[in-house]
Amino acid sequence: QLLASLSLSQHRSEQALAQLQKISSPELLPDQGRRYYRLRAEAYAMAGNMQEAVRQLIWLDGLLTDPGPRLENQYRIWDQLSALPDQTLQQLSGAPAGDALGGWAELAMISRQSRADRQQWEQRLESRRARFPTHPAQPFLLPDLPVQTPPARPRTAPLPVLVPLAWPRDASQTAPPARLLAPPAP
Repeated sequence: QLLASLSLSQHRSEQALAQLQKISSPELLPDQGRRYYRLRAEAYAMAGNMQEAVRQLIWLDGLLTDPGPRLENQYRIWDQLSALPDQTLQQLSGAPAGDALGGWAELAMISRQSRADRQQWEQRLESRRARFPTHPAQPFLLPDLPVQTPPARPRTAPLPVLVPLAWPRDASQTAPPARLLAPPAP
């Protein structure tokens, strides 16, 4: 694990994964594999394989017992899922009830699709709770999530910016003309 950690510090994710591949039974390590799965998740994320990074963090989540580190790990899962495209999340969320990865993916999809409408978000979460009653996010992440993720705000139209094509004309014009900086007349 030390060599894998060193490889990661040098941004060599493939080398780190090769080092970790040599460990055949991570559950027999002194920390029951917690560092092993954390390193694998970091290596996969560094390599750009967010889906596999999420799988490793889910394995790690099952090994954590303290609420603080577990919530921190669940936010890592949440962050990795946020990097996945909708299509991938949709495929993953189609997993059978009880599948941890499918439950996480469905949670991310619910959040993306209904964050602007808190009531719809709560209704969809309630439906999800029925499908995944023992999902690990239930006691840790879900109570904290509404506090950490404010409702999405509607997007405003971008403001047009006019830039003169031939400016500055000489060295004395170092700032844009005042008429370009003035707000539009009402």
